[in-house]
Amino acid sequence: MMLKALLWKDFRQHGKFLAACGVLFLIPYVVAAMALIVNRLSEQPVQEWIRFFSFASMTNAMLATVLISFIAGNAIAGERSDRSAEFTAYLPIDRKTAVLSKAITALGICVVLLAVMSFIAWILTPSEGPGSPDMSQDETCLFLSAAIPMFGVAWFISSFVRTPTIAAAMGIAFPACLGMTCGFLSEVESMRNTDMGTVFMVVSLAVGLSCFAAGVVHYLRRVEP
Repeated sequence: MMLKALLWKDFRQHGKFLAACGVLFLIPYVVAAMALIVNRLSEQPVQEWIRFFSFASMTNAMLATVLISFIAGNAIAGERSDRSAEFTAYLPIDRKTAVLSKAITALGICVVLLAVMSFIAWILTPSEGPGSPDMSQDETCLFLSAAIPMFGVAWFISSFVRTPTIAAAMGIAFPACLGMTCGFLSEVESMRNTDMGTVFMVVSLAVGLSCFAAGVVHYLRRVEP
């Protein structure tokens, strides 16, 4: 019963952010619709108009991956930002149950968000033809693997700070820095035979899971001021 109440509380904590995400996800489709209208009015009709919306759906799938960092960053730091953590600290709530609720809520929202946006992109994106925005299987794996450290790092930083934005920024920065480092190393002669894509995925998985575990431990040991 306590876990159910905490899940509802933590979900409501993300409510305003999810509402903003809904508006944000509409923008690419509005732009695609406007581009389609302009294209037709200029007497250059599009034979496969679905491609306008396939690019919009791919944009939303990428955007959903980036937003994972904001959701994880808001999971713990959000309570401190609105000062509700000070109130809940006085309630007889088991911290293990509290962190379990935050993890389930944040992970659940991220998985659903990414799954829905990826499914829409898969439905709308043509598998063949010129101008198709299809991503290769390797590119998709790299893209999805970046979501793991985004969540883990943001979650870990969120267990320390009071501002969700800082945690989210750190979550986004890590895979970006890792990707650039792997890109530079791939140009080194002695690293030419090393699959840097595999290195990126292994490091992302290790860092993401380690940071998530460290964030849980720190939350359980931290005493809210």
